[in-house]
This record gives sequence, C-alpha cells and structure tokens, in this order.
Amino acid sequence: MDSALGRASEINVCNEPWCSWRLPAAPWEGKTWRATIFFHGQKLVRVDAAAGAREFGESWDDWSLDKEMLRKAFHEGILARDLGPPPHMFKWGSVKSAYDSIGGGSLVIVEYAARKER
Repeated sequence: MDSALGRASEINVCNEPWCSWRLPAAPWEGKTWRATIFFHGQKLVRVDAAAGAREFGESWDDWSLDKEMLRKAFHEGILARDLGPPPHMFKWGSVKSAYDSIGGGSLVIVEYAARKER
C-alpha cells in the first residue's frame, strides 16, 4: 500500500495470506463513506463500503434496524442509478448491497472474480 491513501489506511485484520485495511473516511453523494479492502497475498479480492450519515445512526447507542434499512436502501439507489437494476454481475466480479444480520450493518460489497494464472 505504497501510496498516500495506503499510508493513511490502517490494518483491520492481518492473518497471512489474508489482510484487510480500513481506508480513511471520504465524502461522496452527501454522505461520509468508510471502506475496507481485502487482499489475499497481493491480490485485491473484495471491497466493503458503507455510507454514514445522521439518518443512519451515528453510534451503536443510536442503532436501529429501521436506520440500517434506510442505509441499505440508499446503497441500493446508488447502485441502481449507476449500474442499473440488480444483479450486478460482471466478468471481473460482482457488486451488491447487503445487510449483515450478525454484524448489524448494511454495506456495498464489491467482489472480484478469481482469475486463472497464466
């Protein structure tokens, strides 16, 4: 992660060859987005991103399922606008909006398809 963005990021979990990094928050579409990127060795395999805003709750004390569903609907609206109706499947991988009932959060997941080595 030899870049300004990489140097500003923090290791989330590192269990070689798997490693994930939390990127600095960034504004987009009037919300503050947080993202985590996942590597297997040197290969980027997944990106998780979530929009943050007061209407989605600002802490666990402020959490509710209704607010998470608002966040999920916001994510789905962005994906529909920019990628068309789901499913968002591509040769390179997929993009989806999901709610994680165990973690209690809604997120956009970008997963990259495994490529055969030549």
